[in-house]
Amino acid sequence: MVSSIYRCCSHTLTATNSCWRRLSIKNSSRSSCEFFSAVSSRRFASFDRSSIKGEFGSYATEYDASINSSESFWKEAASALHWFREPKITLQRDPNNSHLYDWFPDGKINTCYNCLDVHVQNGRGDQTALIYDSPMTDKKEEYTYSELLTKVSKFAGALQNLGVEPGDRVVIYMPLIPQAAIAMLACARIGEFLTFPFPQLRVSSD
Repeated sequence: MVSSIYRCCSHTLTATNSCWRRLSIKNSSRSSCEFFSAVSSRRFASFDRSSIKGEFGSYATEYDASINSSESFWKEAASALHWFREPKITLQRDPNNSHLYDWFPDGKINTCYNCLDVHVQNGRGDQTALIYDSPMTDKKEEYTYSELLTKVSKFAGALQNLGVEPGDRVVIYMPLIPQAAIAMLACARIGEFLTFPFPQLRVSSD
């Protein structure tokens, strides 16, 4: 199974960037790849990508820049994030494998901090950050950035009190409920790129 998936993925890597493609891995000893080259990079389904406009301009223009000038495109995109240590290197080849590259290898960043803390500090703490709407239980919940930050920080502290340290692997076995997102953010919060302590990070065992 592993070898067949690897062959399938290797074929995907050699496909042209101008085509939309789908990777289909079946639950058996065999896998298959399906490539769809009939759809141009400028059009998909019934709409024209060039007509899509957003906060950062034309979708088609941004997409093409991400493909044709990947390094400069993602360097500019990364400048919108909060870094604990600004990266000086955008893309670096792995010295042990010429087929692998590392993005921003000398930078230090924390996903949870960018997802929550940054928005709270920018005055968006009372804005809704997460909406939970379950058709199975008919339950609806909303969480603001401030509420999520508090819950995530407390749970991160609870994990640390259990001995979880940066670099540890944590298995999360939960349904699609808000607490699952809180648990994932908490793990990211105490990850290896968190470079200074937060007042809310540790909680007592009481």
